Amino acid sequence: MLEVSLLLAAIVAALVMMQIYVKRSMMGRLRAYSERIGPKYAIGSTSSSTTNTQNLQISETTSSGLTTTNTTDTKFRTTSETVVAP
Repeated sequence: MLEVSLLLAAIVAALVMMQIYVKRSMMGRLRAYSERIGPKYAIGSTSSSTTNTQNLQISETTSSGLTTTNTTDTKFRTTSETVVAP
């Protein structure tokens, strides 16, 4: 029984110690991925412009006690982005 508990304690200790290295490995991969895409979106390397236009027309017509409402809503959105190669 003592041998089993010592073996189990050694396995748990090894897993706890490995957790640090696994966490560091994952953070290193994340940093490598972010450095790969980072320069594309760095300040000064990216310029963008957006133009929004919205027209709303409402007309009402009253005839013989009835009111007719016509609504026209037009929206335009133009977006452009330029990425300067590093």
